[in-house]
Amino acid sequence: MGFFVANLAYADLCVGLFHVLPETIHVWFEVDWNKFTCYVFNGYLANFSFYVSTYAIVVLSIDRMNVIVKPLSTVTKLKTYRYGLALSAWILGSLLAIQYIVHVTFYSPPNYLEDACLYEFQYDQ
Repeated sequence: MGFFVANLAYADLCVGLFHVLPETIHVWFEVDWNKFTCYVFNGYLANFSFYVSTYAIVVLSIDRMNVIVKPLSTVTKLKTYRYGLALSAWILGSLLAIQYIVHVTFYSPPNYLEDACLYEFQYDQ
């Protein structure tokens, strides 16, 4: 269980580094987004860390369920089982965050008052 809690801690650290810190710098210190930070931080890394943090909780829950449902078989599971579960959360998070790079748009003056980094998802109606 300690391995999965550490995995969740690393994922939550990524949320702090890739979403909270850039957003704090943007809002408190009024540093505008440029095109690179818009696509990388606001587009990919922030959403990647959210997905990984969420799926780290799911992976931890799957492991706890296996311990409760099959208590004797979990003793024989190797590190590859734990590493595979944790790695699946990181891979799934990185794949699901790709859509935000595609749908983020950077707007800058003269058409706008200030730089803006917005998501624009097109829905068929």
